[in-house]
Amino acid sequence: HGWTVTEMASAATMSEKHLERLCRKELGRPPHQQLIWLRMRLAADLLTSSAAKIETIATRVGYQNPFVFSTTFKRVMGFRPSEYPGRRP
Repeated sequence: HGWTVTEMASAATMSEKHLERLCRKELGRPPHQQLIWLRMRLAADLLTSSAAKIETIATRVGYQNPFVFSTTFKRVMGFRPSEYPGRRP
């Protein structure tokens, strides 16, 4: 699901501004960046704990385009998904 900040704030029962302030204060990044980070952490866990294809993992963490997923993963984690340490073959 392509969460918006409005949807995240609504799910957390707070205003968008409050969610933004809270995320920046507690996590050091805005809500949307936190969501991306959480998705990449889940992807990293899946890469090391399963033999699923990268395309399958991309879909599981909310990306329809594996290329966009791979680019984002490399930017956030520092490795391409296929090169991630501990990756199961």
